[in-house]
Amino acid sequence: MDEEGLSLILLQKHFIWDEAITAMLKVAWEKLCADRYADFTYRMRRSSTKQHRVSQEIWESWQKA
Repeated sequence: MDEEGLSLILLQKHFIWDEAITAMLKVAWEKLCADRYADFTYRMRRSSTKQHRVSQEIWESWQKA
């Protein structure tokens, strides 16, 4: 999820729910996004080849860890 909550806003365009559960959905959505991002970065760190979107400085710090 981005800082402005854009991904949650896009989700609201496709699904309808009761306003009473919006806060609960936001927490669940943020957890899902955090888990997906953690998995994404884990797979990139475990890769033996450097991805183009990862800066050299970040790549080197991952290799040291």
